[in-house]
Amino acid sequence: MADHLTLEYEFKNDPKDDFGWLIIKAEGKGFAGLSGFWVQWQDVVEWSVEIQQFPLPATGIDAEWGYRQDGQYLQVIHIGLYQCSDAGRIFARLRLRDYYDSNFKAEFGFETCYANLQIFSKEVGLMMAKASRQATLHAD
Repeated sequence: MADHLTLEYEFKNDPKDDFGWLIIKAEGKGFAGLSGFWVQWQDVVEWSVEIQQFPLPATGIDAEWGYRQDGQYLQVIHIGLYQCSDAGRIFARLRLRDYYDSNFKAEFGFETCYANLQIFSKEVGLMMAKASRQATLHAD
């Protein structure tokens, strides 16, 4: 499959619980990774709105989730979106770590464009509204 970032969100059956399992599957420049983490659904919805900005902030937009183990913070999922050219190219940087075994990790990325990012943002919104199963940001 071509370079991409795909998200899925598994809602819990308890309507009083704001957490669900965020699954990320990604591939970039020959590298691939799969990870998941417990994430509040509101965080994903807010992020989907934040990434609609045009242009992206000079510092980019970063989303990350992780946990502390033995006093050390372990980043499990990091998604960074940065404008990388004056022509509006976007670099999607991904850092993924296995939730159960922190020794397994990958860092890679790919380039895309604002049009693809807008489509992805809408797909994330639909996914979080339970109107679709997943959202995919495609490379350009």
